[in-house]
Amino acid sequence: MTRTTTDRPTRETSGAVVPVLAFAGIVVAVMQTLLVPVIKDLPQLLDESREGIERVTKIVQDLKEFSHVGDETPRAVDLHKGLDSTLNIVWNDLKYKVQLDKHYGELPLVECHSRRQPH
Repeated sequence: MTRTTTDRPTRETSGAVVPVLAFAGIVVAVMQTLLVPVIKDLPQLLDESREGIERVTKIVQDLKEFSHVGDETPRAVDLHKGLDSTLNIVWNDLKYKVQLDKHYGELPLVECHSRRQPH
């Protein structure tokens, strides 16, 4: 077996060294090409994911508030909150089609019935 002065395997001593080093180089190149940009963008991706989760949570809360399934008793309702909830539910369909400027005036709470379920 032939050894160099540094006692490292050479092409002459092991035919597997060159393919292993080539594979390692490919792995490093792939990591630099694919993983580094993802790692660099990770904070922004996580922020966008958190914002999406918060938006879905708010829509679910608004849907629950909007439906009041089975609630037959009159109650005081904030119409501004009802309008905001409704807009939040449909906003994804509207956001590229309309410009929305909300100018709510002062309104008292309104006593009303929630959605009634058919019997």
